[in-house]
Formats: sequence, structure tokens, C-alpha cells
Amino acid sequence: MLKIFLVDDEPTQNFVNRIHLEENISVPNKITDYTDPEKAIKVILEEGNIPDYIFLDINMPVMDGWEFLEILKEETEDCKLKTKIIMLTSSMFASDKDKALKYDYVIDYVSKPLNPEQVYQIFDGVE
Repeated sequence: MLKIFLVDDEPTQNFVNRIHLEENISVPNKITDYTDPEKAIKVILEEGNIPDYIFLDINMPVMDGWEFLEILKEETEDCKLKTKIIMLTSSMFASDKDKALKYDYVIDYVSKPLNPEQVYQIFDGVE
């Protein structure tokens, strides 16, 4: 079973993303959403609940996606080895995409809102 975290400060985005994922992933999965990235980090680092995938927003008020990535990079090798991160953002800056893809565990950078075709591309071949 795939464990998927949605980390976006906008509950509506998490809701829409959850629907697209639930409707378009053919393998069993458990989706947990967080509007507070600090809580998601705590679950990963302190509780050891390491997801297979994280859909991560860049622009969030308390902790942005870059800070989230840096904490994961500094604090855990387990997450780096197991977790695949998809940056899900409204940012149109090519520099943001380049920066995101420099992290080993960031596998994709997609524009909001997530759509079924993006889900198919991300999970193509996942069993």
C-alpha cells in the first residue's frame, strides 16, 4: 500500500488533489493531508511515519516548501532513500523548477491544480 502525504496550506487544494489521486491511482493507497508543513515534518521525523510520496507546495506561510526540503535533507537519510517528492505549485519561475529538481528525492515539479494526466504520468508503472 502506498502512503501519500499532501502538504499544502490550502485545504481546498488538498481536497482536490486527494480526489484526483484516489480516482486515478490503480494501486491501494492511504492519503493523509496536512495544511501545516511543520506537523507533516513531525510525523515523519518524530513518529517515523515515512511516506512513499509527498505532494509539496512551495509557497506556504509558516514553513515553505524549500524549508521543508532542507529539513528532510538534513535530518533523515531514510526519507531521502524512500520518499519521492512532487513539487506542486503555482510558481511559474524556471529557477524554482531547477532548484527543486536539484534535490535527489524530488522526482517532478508540476503546476497546480493537479490533474488526472499528471497523476497517470507520476504513477505510471507503480505497483
